[in-house]
Amino acid sequence: MRSRLIFLAVTAALALAVKSCVLDAYKIPTGSMEETLLVGDCIFVNKLAYGVGGIGRSDVIVFEYPGERDEAFAPRGKYFVKRCIGLPGDTVSISNGAVTVNGAASSASAHDAPTGRFQPHQPFPDIFPRGAAFNPDNYGPIVVPRRGTVLPLDERSIQQWYTFIVREGHVVDTTGRAVTIDGVLAVEYAVERDYLFVLGDNRRNSADSRFWGFVPVENVIGKAVVIYWSSDSTRRLRWPRIGTMVN
Repeated sequence: MRSRLIFLAVTAALALAVKSCVLDAYKIPTGSMEETLLVGDCIFVNKLAYGVGGIGRSDVIVFEYPGERDEAFAPRGKYFVKRCIGLPGDTVSISNGAVTVNGAASSASAHDAPTGRFQPHQPFPDIFPRGAAFNPDNYGPIVVPRRGTVLPLDERSIQQWYTFIVREGHVVDTTGRAVTIDGVLAVEYAVERDYLFVLGDNRRNSADSRFWGFVPVENVIGKAVVIYWSSDSTRRLRWPRIGTMVN
């Protein structure tokens, strides 16, 4: 007990001393990351984790929410925590709940099981991208865009990529059968930023990249590192979770 009280005192001091420049603190509001993170967990996020190294597959990251699938301009200041599954240029696929990245099994498969409600190629109306024959249990394959990725555009594909291109700062017009970007006829689009594909560990109850799309790398705040406080719905402390590293 004494060691945990000392830990709490130290973490409180750290929170006051370095919150603005090195660490930030977030409280988990939903069950999308169970059992890794529970509702009521409070975590420290290392804001400098990616200053000298790149984001890793399976990292638990905090990021500014990019917006709903068809929402061109998301409200600022809304933050999510998810597990990074795909890096820029990766090919992500989910088959009956099993996740693969670039053809290899992903550790994400160990965190959750399929819902059992969907068959392969059974479309789900709220899936990303719009009109794809994907569903929460059977998704992709889809390539995570990276800077320079070329997206072919036509009357059909622009419906999938319209919001994505607008978010990169362009005016897209689909009047008639032609596609124009910033007033210029376009048959393809070169992506200008790097992106990530993220999933919640509790995929049965997670709004993630399957539903609203990719996360710009620049939206990442940092890497979740430790649970510094945890209490349940009755405000009872969950002592075994306090001080636990986030993996």
